[in-house]
Amino acid sequence: MRRRSRASSKPTKARSRKAPTPKRRTAPTATRSDKAPVADLQAELKRQARELNEALNQQAATADVLKIISHSRLAASRFS
Repeated sequence: MRRRSRASSKPTKARSRKAPTPKRRTAPTATRSDKAPVADLQAELKRQARELNEALNQQAATADVLKIISHSRLAASRFS
């Protein structure tokens, strides 16, 4: 098939091939087996975060109790 170009009066050939697909569209998508280690690691990190949060809450509660004890001893020693 021939057609004329607008820029010049020379006949040009129409494209018979498609342009190559960009690489980002041809890259393989992650499969379940690729995602499994990431999911395992994420689950482990969430478990560790929960444990650390529980430990922090326990330490905060212990600090509160120690403050109460120290203030009660100070108050008791002032009135003795």
